[in-house]
Amino acid sequence: MVGRGQDGNERSDSRHHSGVLNQADVGGGSVTALALDSRPVVIELHGLLRDLDSSRWREELGQGAAERLEAIRVSLREQLQSAGEPGPVWERLAELAAAVEAHLPEAVNVREDWMRFRREVWPAYEALAASLRESSVDVPSLRPTNRARSLLHMGMGLLTIAAAELLPSHQALIIAAGAGAGAGWTMELGRRLDGRVNVALMRLFGPVAHPHEANRLNSATWYATAAFLLACWGDALAGAVGLCVLAFGDPAAAMVGRRWGRTAMGRGRTLEGTLGGILAGAVAVMVFLSSLHPELSAGAVAGVAVGSASAGLLAEVGVRRLDDNFTIPLAAAAAASLVLSVLS
Repeated sequence: MVGRGQDGNERSDSRHHSGVLNQADVGGGSVTALALDSRPVVIELHGLLRDLDSSRWREELGQGAAERLEAIRVSLREQLQSAGEPGPVWERLAELAAAVEAHLPEAVNVREDWMRFRREVWPAYEALAASLRESSVDVPSLRPTNRARSLLHMGMGLLTIAAAELLPSHQALIIAAGAGAGAGWTMELGRRLDGRVNVALMRLFGPVAHPHEANRLNSATWYATAAFLLACWGDALAGAVGLCVLAFGDPAAAMVGRRWGRTAMGRGRTLEGTLGGILAGAVAVMVFLSSLHPELSAGAVAGVAVGSASAGLLAEVGVRRLDDNFTIPLAAAAAASLVLSVLS
């Protein structure tokens, strides 16, 4: 078993401070200082949880993971002990430390133990990450392997592309896209007005949702908003290309990054994942354009494919404040429109 130290005393202390927290009046400066101080250990834990993804697990990783986890536990204890007055960040940090202590792997080389640890600690990590972002301290969210989500991603992309190609008029496309965006924003409003709605929606979409989406704007709403803006733009072909890059390039980038990603590019993305996403997105666009738009020259098809996929996946890395389900299709569509205006 991974050593637990004096976890009984630590949990008692955490409960004590959490009780004080509800009555504490903490200034923004002290919260920001703790948020900044805790960022390194949070980034370390993110790296560990990312490497424990089922697609990356190897038995020989267990011992190294145990050593990393022990260093993280020590850092968490030090952060909690050295902090001043408790506040929202302190509470989330204490909850994360308690979750880590409560779900330590029983054996360092047993895959199931590490997967359980990851699954149980993940929500506490995301809650702390959300609290840090509220203090203007940027930390990444986890993007675990979720094949159901990836399949839904591609299916929704194909459905939207089919709508762009088959609906009889531009007005019909705007109405259909507007209905999707309206439904998304209605659910967002409902779950913010009533926590029970949020719980019900997260349970309903649990198989394809990430835990951090319980506290942030849902990726599906970002997607529906982007599709509506592209419909209003009026360039249906460029819009369809943008959605094609999102549907195939984004899941590919995630899968390649989790399995082979080593070179960090920020926001939890890797160079290997981004290149894999560009390749997959470009291939998907080439198949789409070659099949449904034979009027385009081979040079135009290749230029649009490479340009749109590159713009979309680089926007995912470069734009920090917006969801990639919004930035990828808009950037890819803009690049497609530019290349088409030059080459066609």
